[in-house]
Amino acid sequence: MAVPLAVNDAQVLLVEDNAQVGEITVSLLQELGYKTQSVTSAAVAIELLQERHSSVDVVLSDVVMPGMTGLELADVISERWPGLPVVLVSGYSWALSQGSPRHPQLLKKT
Repeated sequence: MAVPLAVNDAQVLLVEDNAQVGEITVSLLQELGYKTQSVTSAAVAIELLQERHSSVDVVLSDVVMPGMTGLELADVISERWPGLPVVLVSGYSWALSQGSPRHPQLLKKT
């Protein structure tokens, strides 16, 4: 059973291509006490994780992004850093309905 991190100890990596949404999200996370770092693409997120994945506690990623999508990023993270949680968010419900072979449980309706 995982022990929840104290908020002030948690480092969130935000992956968001929309600058305005990214700024608002970082601001909200910081107000809640999270340490945050923001990048604008999945490719940059992977580069950062390769350098220092051990300092990231959770990845919060948009789903719809140019290049690699959030679902594809989640697959890469699951393969390379299996213990690192990924939270996917989207303003487009159809984006999550696309599915992911590695993460079907994220997409099921209950």
